[in-house]
Amino acid sequence: MAAIEELIKQTVREELRSFLHDLKKDLVRVYQPEPAISKKVGINEAAKIIGRSKATIYRLTSANEMPFEKHGSRLVFDADRLKVWASETARQ
Repeated sequence: MAAIEELIKQTVREELRSFLHDLKKDLVRVYQPEPAISKKVGINEAAKIIGRSKATIYRLTSANEMPFEKHGSRLVFDADRLKVWASETARQ
């Protein structure tokens, strides 16, 4: 009788372990955050986001003091990075 009880306990443990493993995989898959798609903006929108003039933005990019990218001769900004940069700069 004790052997049967031990076999039942072992089987239940294995089934439960398997169930929890599968559940964890499903939860990770379902609740995996979507990769953030960053919005790229030009200088006019960047000026609005950080509340500075275009001239100030040109000065800051020339001095490499703010995040930006250059696509040819055009300045391009990641909107999310700009917001983070602006909040960090405001705290200093």
